[in-house]
Amino acid sequence: MLHRAAVLIFLTATTIAAQPRYFGPGVPLTNTRYAITPATDTATNQELVATVTIGDESIVVWNESGDAWAGLRAQSGTWRERLLTRGETAVAAASLDDGLIVVTQTDQGWSAAIVDSSLSIVRQTERVAHQAHAIASAGDAAVVAGVDATGRVVVTRVAPDGTISTPVAISDPAEDPVIASDGTSYLVAWQSVDRVEGLRIDAALASVDPAPILIAESAADPALAFSADHYVAAWKSNGFVRARRVKREGVVVHELIQTGRINGDEATHITISPLGASLAFTWYDGTAQVLVFDGWDVQTSYGFSGGSSARMLPFPDGTYAAVYSTIDGGEPFYGGSRLHLSIATAERPALPPEAPLVLATASGGTITVEWTPPPQTVSGYRVEYRVDGGRWLEVERSIDGAMTAAVFEGPRSGTYSIRVRAISDAGAGAYSEAIDLEVTRGRRRSVR
Repeated sequence: MLHRAAVLIFLTATTIAAQPRYFGPGVPLTNTRYAITPATDTATNQELVATVTIGDESIVVWNESGDAWAGLRAQSGTWRERLLTRGETAVAAASLDDGLIVVTQTDQGWSAAIVDSSLSIVRQTERVAHQAHAIASAGDAAVVAGVDATGRVVVTRVAPDGTISTPVAISDPAEDPVIASDGTSYLVAWQSVDRVEGLRIDAALASVDPAPILIAESAADPALAFSADHYVAAWKSNGFVRARRVKREGVVVHELIQTGRINGDEATHITISPLGASLAFTWYDGTAQVLVFDGWDVQTSYGFSGGSSARMLPFPDGTYAAVYSTIDGGEPFYGGSRLHLSIATAERPALPPEAPLVLATASGGTITVEWTPPPQTVSGYRVEYRVDGGRWLEVERSIDGAMTAAVFEGPRSGTYSIRVRAISDAGAGAYSEAIDLEVTRGRRRSVR
């Protein structure tokens, strides 16, 4: 939970009782992949980058083994994922009118990929020779905020056809730029020494303000979002995460919102997520903290033990979930940092689904697993196997709730144990009873 939660309210609203107040059990979100060595099978680590809602689907972007990935969660709960860029890491993402834009970078600079609803890259920009930090979109275009070789904050426009503008410097040397859009223009904020400053720019990257706006003093690590009819900036200051509004016309509203005390001054990865009429703040201070406001009344607070900040994932029906990274030492993760999803509910979450009934057969090295679904609603299944009593591993494939069978190739001959568990928004269900069968690559073997 939040540490000594105390809030200074500068705008009140009536809390709606039907709004989500609970988070359900964390559900492993992605396929498990393994870095295979002669001595060990280990799940690869995942670093959460962004969550974006487009139409009736919600998208998660993360980094894994130096590559950028994206996954799409449909409203039904089904999941599919795709490798976006190999050898580049994602740093930010935003929605467009007809898709998604993801910024990835290497030591040589950044480029942006425009992605369609099937997670396929349809356009790729040229590479820009500085480091990107954040992106915001307005309609079918976007602006990337970064830092150039001299340390200045620079902004670059990405047009709908994938062409990019010449970067424009908008500050003296500064760090940690963030950006948000009101749908027409943009506000860029950054840390300058021990203060947070900002500047409004138009779609052509021209400054709207005569000089930078002072948003907060004694402040670091800013975050920024546009919610309702104003910008909201958050930052770390003197052991707290604090926030303040900035009006569209650039006027700073000086009343503060203040969260509970953080561990020392160690909060990192601060984010702000509009959730319809609500607003969520997340950060990491040894625990992934979530604070959700209805208006400016605290609605939900929660702490996820894990390895990075949570990010909120709004769903088109007005509900939402927290996505967070956590170290999972159990099989088949073996200490890997994995993405989990926890659904927010108005009532205490339902129980996870029961274990399915399973049958497994083998033909040569090909293994077919079939199961009878449990009576509860299911959004997906996880199929796991082990060979000769070794470690449990997960079949590296998304299996949605409508499927009742999976086929995969066994990596070698031996005695295989097969088990299946069902997944829903209420959590991961119990494993089925393990089924054993002999697999000899090249010819048909037993059915159990």
